[in-house]
Amino acid sequence: EKIKVIPNGIDLDIYNHPHRTFNKNKIVVGFNYRDIDWKGSELYKSVFDKICLLEGMEPVVLISENTNDSYFSSSRCLYPRNQNDVVSFYRECDLFIYLSMIEGFGLPPLEAMASGCVVLLIDSGGVMEFSIDQYNSFLVSGSQDDITNKLMLLLKNASLRKQTSYNAVSTANNFKIKKMLNQHLNYLNLN
Repeated sequence: EKIKVIPNGIDLDIYNHPHRTFNKNKIVVGFNYRDIDWKGSELYKSVFDKICLLEGMEPVVLISENTNDSYFSSSRCLYPRNQNDVVSFYRECDLFIYLSMIEGFGLPPLEAMASGCVVLLIDSGGVMEFSIDQYNSFLVSGSQDDITNKLMLLLKNASLRKQTSYNAVSTANNFKIKKMLNQHLNYLNLN
């Protein structure tokens, strides 16, 4: 039998930000912290420490339930109660950092892209289904220096942020939840 892979989809009626603008001198850098090694917990901490030292960058941390947030107490931490809180978080962020090392697909960076965020992420497998380095996102190694260098590049170049954001939203439009559901129905011959 032939194997059929159907990519995940997202609800673009929820995850969107049609009028994204960027401040020339400041960027809000967000990340979804989970205290799990393969989700990049230690790398997030070292990058967070560096962001706090950089002028023009404001970190915002989305804290998953049952996660100790004391490490990030010097910044604003958000505790999502529902999907609307996550959507608001993405809309607030200019950049979204995703440092998970293993993912089957990786919905958070795609949701962030649909919301107009510029995403920095590690090639964790599934994200390569939608991530195109230096077009709609920026691939980073597991190195704090590489991540910091890309953050500085984006801080200094508002037009690059704007173009990457535009390309990210365009890419995310190819992953509509209705398209995913229709592909499942077609595969099962239920359509």
